[in-house]
Amino acid sequence: TSSSYYYPLSSMNNYSMSQQIFTSDEIGREGTIYSVGFYYYTNTNPFSISGVKIYMKNVTRSVFVNYEKEPLTEDNLVWTGTFSAD
Repeated sequence: TSSSYYYPLSSMNNYSMSQQIFTSDEIGREGTIYSVGFYYYTNTNPFSISGVKIYMKNVTRSVFVNYEKEPLTEDNLVWTGTFSAD
């Protein structure tokens, strides 16, 4: 069998966006996020994408339907840099 693994961004387009939603229970009682990471499938070629922005925001709603996205502003920006996978 074969499997596909996708990152939360695409190097094939000038712009891509994805959102990951976590409950407070998944983050933990302390509620502090120190880092963000994604599993890298080892049979994929290394790459880097510059100009990546990561936003974080607390939300109160628990239901997202029809591929809704949470609106973001520059106030929610927590990191800008290069996303690399080796």
